[in-house]
Amino acid sequence: MIVMKNELISVIVPTHNRDNLLGRALGSIKNQTYKNFEVLVVDDIGNESTKELVDSFADGRFQYIHNEEHQGATYSRNLGIKKSRGNYIVFLDDDDEWYEKKLELQLEKFYSDKEIGLVYGKLKIEISSLNIDYITAPSIKGNIYKDLIIENYVGGTIIPMINLNLVSKEECYFDTKFPAREEYDLWIRLSRKHKVDFVDDVLAVAYNDFDEKRISSDIKNYEEGISLLNNKYQKEVEKLLTESEQLNRKILQLRFLAAQAIKVNNTKIAREKYLEVLKLKFSLKNLVFYLMSFLSAKNIFLLRKYLKG
Repeated sequence: MIVMKNELISVIVPTHNRDNLLGRALGSIKNQTYKNFEVLVVDDIGNESTKELVDSFADGRFQYIHNEEHQGATYSRNLGIKKSRGNYIVFLDDDDEWYEKKLELQLEKFYSDKEIGLVYGKLKIEISSLNIDYITAPSIKGNIYKDLIIENYVGGTIIPMINLNLVSKEECYFDTKFPAREEYDLWIRLSRKHKVDFVDDVLAVAYNDFDEKRISSDIKNYEEGISLLNNKYQKEVEKLLTESEQLNRKILQLRFLAAQAIKVNNTKIAREKYLEVLKLKFSLKNLVFYLMSFLSAKNIFLLRKYLKG
């Protein structure tokens, strides 16, 4: 039996004018079975109604802080890290929520091995407008630095918890030069020195949506983020990865960009990315994804539930 210590967990919640969703996220934190936590809600615009919402919880564990000017989620997370006092750091976006045993199950994993620096887990993703939900499946643990250079197996910020008994706070800051994929960069950096493990349970739910009218510049941000990753880890890629692994890494990056393009209803970019994949490596799977890109974005999204890639 694992004996739980009463260590403080710092929960950092960046928010930007989404009070209608923030209350649900904060409620999921308050309902955690593990109770020794502090919540730092970092408001990117200093909205008075957001402060009132946090105050309405009437709970000394919930703190409201704000940026002096609009800086974005990455800066907000870093501000939360700077002001945190916990033995562990974890993040939650304002539009998502945790299941009640999340913190408890992750702490149990840390206590099972004192060399673990980061713990992630299963995530449920719901796309209500398309009546779709699916669960991510963690698959790798231990010394996974090489694996993470190939692909982001850890995922976004909603699940991972960082052990500050082992990792220094300075190691936890996000690189603000990244317009996207900054969390991926952080997981790579942490895995270079520390072991990673996962909880084989669904710990949270992320609410995504699909809007056929949505137009976004996100793809360029992702492309720039990937370019920064490639430059930052070029030596490691050349030193640690075989030619086959480097090819697979490139294919995974292109598939990721295609998937992001589909989310913002840009099938033209998705088709371009899948065509690049097909030219790099011809296979039936890659051909199917390329042909699929001629469908509407909504139908592609529906098919991706059954075709993984």
